[in-house]
Amino acid sequence: MKILLVISFFFLCAGAYAQTGLNDIEDNRLSERIQSAKIKTDSFLLDSFKIKEQGKFRFEFLKSAWYPGDSGFAYRFLNYYKPDPAKKYSLTHHYVFFDKEINLYTDINIYYYGGDDAEAAFQTPSDSLKYSALIKIYNNGGIKKIKAKSASVKFKQPYVTINVDEQINAYSIILRDKTKPHNYFIN
Repeated sequence: MKILLVISFFFLCAGAYAQTGLNDIEDNRLSERIQSAKIKTDSFLLDSFKIKEQGKFRFEFLKSAWYPGDSGFAYRFLNYYKPDPAKKYSLTHHYVFFDKEINLYTDINIYYYGGDDAEAAFQTPSDSLKYSALIKIYNNGGIKKIKAKSASVKFKQPYVTINVDEQINAYSIILRDKTKPHNYFIN
């Protein structure tokens, strides 16, 4: 029992030193570097969506990371370890997407490398597939299909999920209800 309490105390202390957001970074140059990468990852992620849908994406710094060389240091150590922002490092930015109209929640991670050939890419194939599913929903008439199906089956608490299968490189958009056991695949 004492060991469990000591471990819990350790995690609480470690969390106390953690930053709660991008504004907590003490080094202004480092914060500017992360902000400039965020602008590039924003444009990479949001270009395919209309302004109305762009507002549904939220950048969360809590899952961003700064990787100096081979050893990764998560955001909570940015003030402890003082990297040189002028050096070329990589960042992983975490975005959350939530649409309360159809009750869809998903997240996407974007990898950014700011070397000589600055690039932004999806961190995993799963992130790319989720992005493709969002494009299908919002740019290819999927939202109308979801609303029509929800109305026709008279769901009381409908929600939408995106299931991804990286092995076969496919995704499924599924309409569900919290009160009924039925699932409907949206094509």
